[in-house]
Amino acid sequence: EEDQYQMSKEIVDSISSMSPPGRFLKIDPGSGLLFEIVYEDAIQYTRQILLKCPKRLRPMWQDRFAQLVEFRKQYGHTHVPYSKTGLGKWVSKQREVSRKFHRGIDCGEDQPERE
Repeated sequence: EEDQYQMSKEIVDSISSMSPPGRFLKIDPGSGLLFEIVYEDAIQYTRQILLKCPKRLRPMWQDRFAQLVEFRKQYGHTHVPYSKTGLGKWVSKQREVSRKFHRGIDCGEDQPERE
């Protein structure tokens, strides 16, 4: 869908335009090391993750992402302290999903976040 491509592009652009810029990394299956991927691959990678995200959760995801961008502007990093609710829990879950995605593990449809 063009919608998903555009949303993916906006996410990549937003992360790439941060100061310092965020990067998109992938695990090399042979060495297990991370390497930076090019812009178009970052869009496709982000799009693949969004395709796994149920449509009903996308508005919440976008809200949390906007909160993370604001957190980074304020504190200069994205190491949000973990909490059982809120942004810290969301960031922790995104990192877990990303690790599974890199390893080729299907994350399935996650349950909506509860506050």
